[in-house]
Amino acid sequence: MRNDEGSTSILKDEIANHRDIPFMPVDIEEAKEYINKTPHYILRLYGYLVNGQKAVVVITGIKVFFDIRVPNNVSIPKFWSKIKGILATGKDSSEGCGGANFMVTQYDF
Repeated sequence: MRNDEGSTSILKDEIANHRDIPFMPVDIEEAKEYINKTPHYILRLYGYLVNGQKAVVVITGIKVFFDIRVPNNVSIPKFWSKIKGILATGKDSSEGCGGANFMVTQYDF
């Protein structure tokens, strides 16, 4: 049995005419996919359309960024060198931990 009542043809018309389509996401998935050996951040939203059909919205081209606070007692070039090393290796050589742990470390200012 189909839960349609004409809404599928309405959705096809909306897509063909580049109009907004109501979508209710219920789950999110983050992924890293390689294109030509370069990692790309992918965000997938899973949810339902107005006619009850399941749908996946895939968002690509997201430029990932984050802010890093430089401790007052460290020179910016020295700190930047350390950050580049962490991003290249995924490890903080002075603490031996993964980059994510380093990024959330709180510093006394």
